[in-house]
Amino acid sequence: MAQTAKSAEILQIVGSFGNLAWGVAGGTGTTTTVTVPQFSVVQGAGAMGATSTTAVYVDTISTNTFTVTHASGDLFFWIACGKAKT
Repeated sequence: MAQTAKSAEILQIVGSFGNLAWGVAGGTGTTTTVTVPQFSVVQGAGAMGATSTTAVYVDTISTNTFTVTHASGDLFFWIACGKAKT
């Protein structure tokens, strides 16, 4: 059964947030390196996908890139926080 996504709404903003970047990546192979050109340093990253065979997770963070492990051919959503280039 198809479902329609509900509109997002902000209920309450708590705390402070730094610079965030997000996107979709993936494809052939079982690892993908994501580069965030707007960041001088990626300080944290996460990824999620939909597959029944392989977990999607961030493997390595280095400067303004990070590597995500995923099932071959799968796409995944990623989000990262980091220090913006000046």
